[in-house]
Amino acid sequence: MDIVVHDLNPSFNEILIRRIVAAVGHRPVHEGIIERLERGTFAEQVGATYAWYSAQPGRHYLSSTAFQRGEPTPRSALRYTEWQELLPRYREAGRRAVARCGDPERRACLSELTANSSEIVSIGTPPDE
Repeated sequence: MDIVVHDLNPSFNEILIRRIVAAVGHRPVHEGIIERLERGTFAEQVGATYAWYSAQPGRHYLSSTAFQRGEPTPRSALRYTEWQELLPRYREAGRRAVARCGDPERRACLSELTANSSEIVSIGTPPDE
């Protein structure tokens, strides 16, 4: 997690996070990101918001017909549901981090990043499904 939260380039961050998720699973990665948002330095908190975005499991579909019917693969539906269960904790950690931040510019930056990173979900068909 040290490397993940210090990589402020989201495209490189995503490559690393995918490998970590493959090794340990989504839940430990999400828990680690929340922990850094709660207890990290400002730079780690910013990195955690980028990591949260990159660690989203998304919902994946086997075909355009499945997408139109709203039927994601069972595996991706489960991952997405587990991620959604952690969203309130992530948002609360972000809210507390923003409230603790004494610098107005940093507070505004952190507020925007935590709000934006908690809503976006990817769609696609990963190679392992």
